[in-house]
Amino acid sequence: MNLKVIYHNFRVGQVAIYGVLTMINFVIISHTLTIVKYIIPLSVWVPLVMLGVILTSIIVGKQFKKIQLGTDSNEVFRHSPELMKTLRLILEGQEKTVIKEKWINQLKEYETN
Repeated sequence: MNLKVIYHNFRVGQVAIYGVLTMINFVIISHTLTIVKYIIPLSVWVPLVMLGVILTSIIVGKQFKKIQLGTDSNEVFRHSPELMKTLRLILEGQEKTVIKEKWINQLKEYETN
């Protein structure tokens, strides 16, 4: 096996494992070092924290998708007017829908700026 492939596999696995280990570490430390250990047992604390983390991740991911990806698209179009015009022409050639019309209008607006 190639050393580069082994190193790449290590890095990909490391990212996955370290995320899980960090979360486990946070849950245990947050329970042990706070007053929560006297109120809520660890067997209840872990599911509560995990549910909170999952819900927070979903909300943050939704906001990221709504805000940041739109900004990224704007930057891509600003630096590549050919791509913007090509996408607009492709959309204009397809069946019209409300979403496609919205995209076409926004792309036309980008072209004029």
